[in-house]
Amino acid sequence: MKYYKNFKNDFFRDTSVKKRILIGKVHDVGYRPYLLGLAESLEIERFFAENTFADGKQAVEILVDDEEDKVQLFIDIIKIKTPENAEVEQIAVEDYDGNVMKTESYYRYLQQCSWQRYSNLRRKYA
Repeated sequence: MKYYKNFKNDFFRDTSVKKRILIGKVHDVGYRPYLLGLAESLEIERFFAENTFADGKQAVEILVDDEEDKVQLFIDIIKIKTPENAEVEQIAVEDYDGNVMKTESYYRYLQQCSWQRYSNLRRKYA
C-alpha cells in the first residue's frame, strides 16, 4: 500500500474509499452516536455525520473514508441494523471526493454538540 504525505503532515492511502451516505427519519434517536460507535468498532479512520434535511425530510449525511472493505462493511451493517426508534426509509450511497475528519476528532465534535444542547436546555428550563 502506498502512502502520500500532504502539506498538513497527514498521511493519505492511495486505496482509500470515500462515500457519502444519506438516510432518513433519524433525528433525536441517537443515530449519530450509534454510527460513531460502529465506525470505531470497525476501526474506520475518517468519519463524519450530521443531521440535515433532504426533500423536506429528516436525514443524516454520513461521510466515511477508509479502505474499501471497511467502508462496504459499514454500509452493509447500517442497511440491516438501526438504533431503536429510528425509521430509515432509504439509504443513498454516492462517491465523495472531499476531506473527512478523523474519527477521534468527530467524537470530540459530537461531544461538544451534546454539551451545547444540554446547556441550551438547562437555560430554557431554568
